[in-house]
Amino acid sequence: QGDLDEAWSIISKLKISPEDNTDGVLMDTLFLRREYAEMLQSAQAVLKREKEYSPFVGQITRVGMALIYLAMGNRAAAIPYAEEARHDREEMRKRQEFYPIIQAFNISMEARLDNRAEVEKLITELFEKTGSDKWEFPNSQTAAARGYALLGDADRALPLLKEALSQASADSITTSELRLSADWDPIRNDPRFQQLANSPAFQP
Repeated sequence: QGDLDEAWSIISKLKISPEDNTDGVLMDTLFLRREYAEMLQSAQAVLKREKEYSPFVGQITRVGMALIYLAMGNRAAAIPYAEEARHDREEMRKRQEFYPIIQAFNISMEARLDNRAEVEKLITELFEKTGSDKWEFPNSQTAAARGYALLGDADRALPLLKEALSQASADSITTSELRLSADWDPIRNDPRFQQLANSPAFQP
């Protein structure tokens, strides 16, 4: 519904482990509220205790750190974390591990760094891995749309976004998220985006 204050009043009271999926909801809420300093503090605390958690936690936190700094406009601070995230990515490929959410974060990171060729490569890989999963694939379309949007490519982003909005999924995108998230700012003034963002809530 886009009521960030009410969402925060609920989730901020919870004691959440970094290994709990709810931690993603917490960080998403902070991101939508543009409370980047608090996100950094939380992520840095996780990395200090990284050995206490599963490898997934460190992997997603490092790419998350890069994204936070990039959202803050601090490219120099983001680069070391981006390089670590790329190393994690290659190590996961060697082990034949694949996490769609980490891939989605990597797409956004590379797009914010204006690495279009890598964005295309990551999107192709994501689609190949999730294309047959009807519950997961709309999330992949959203991740791809977000990447293209961050590159300023509305023509590639909007058809994917329209498809994702029309389908139920594991983590469905909402029109409220379109209105609130800074990720869509590069294409926000496109009339086609505004039509999607101001359309009725998801109707299957």
